[in-house]
Amino acid sequence: MPAPPPSPSPGPVAPSALGPLDCTSEQPLVIEHQTIRADDLAIDAHQGCNLTIRSSHIIARLPLHVHGHARVTIEDSVIEGAATAIDLHGDARLSARRTTIIGAVDRHGFGSMTNFEGVVHQPSTAPALAAPPARASGPAVVVYRGGLKSPVECGQDQTMVVEGHSLLGGLTTIEAYGNCQLIVRNTHIGAGATALDVHGNARVTVESSSLDTYGYRVLSLAGQSQISFQNTSVRGSIERLGSAQIIDLGGNSLP
Repeated sequence: MPAPPPSPSPGPVAPSALGPLDCTSEQPLVIEHQTIRADDLAIDAHQGCNLTIRSSHIIARLPLHVHGHARVTIEDSVIEGAATAIDLHGDARLSARRTTIIGAVDRHGFGSMTNFEGVVHQPSTAPALAAPPARASGPAVVVYRGGLKSPVECGQDQTMVVEGHSLLGGLTTIEAYGNCQLIVRNTHIGAGATALDVHGNARVTVESSSLDTYGYRVLSLAGQSQISFQNTSVRGSIERLGSAQIIDLGGNSLP
């Protein structure tokens, strides 16, 4: 039996911060270089979810619930459950490679699990998971590289990357609020009213992208929010309220 892969380096994830992460119909998600901990269910993949877990450690009473028509790919990761590691239902499909699965894999219905090379299956060491060590707060990074539809919402303690898209919203296309950390890269954002609405304590970085609108403003900034632009074209008026900040990192065309 091959040796278990080393545990991936933990990302800046607070214990039970996501609890649970929900991946649903037509929503491709990539979780990469993260440690996600939850008291009960960590990740719920269902309907037409397309989820990739890469170089990550998922630890919970039930780390992964896969059902409906969900498709999940796990690479170079550790899936650690208190008793069951993966619960597979319906017509769901799951594949894994170079991954350690700690806990039972329960399969119901027509769901299938395909093991590629280097998958190690171990019984759970629980009755109960050890309490997670204290870590810096902040959520896993969710990367959207395909199939994303507007409106897009990044709220509270989410960290999100939107890359390689063309998004057009009827009113607001992307809204960032709370303590959201959002990176927009190689993306076009258009709207009938506001392309990008940033408020609260949100922090947004826009790189190598373009923003425009058919409405009266392309960007709305409020509260303690902050947005940085680099190599980006912004066409339309900007509304700024409170102490919100715009940072020009160079290479931009700004109004």
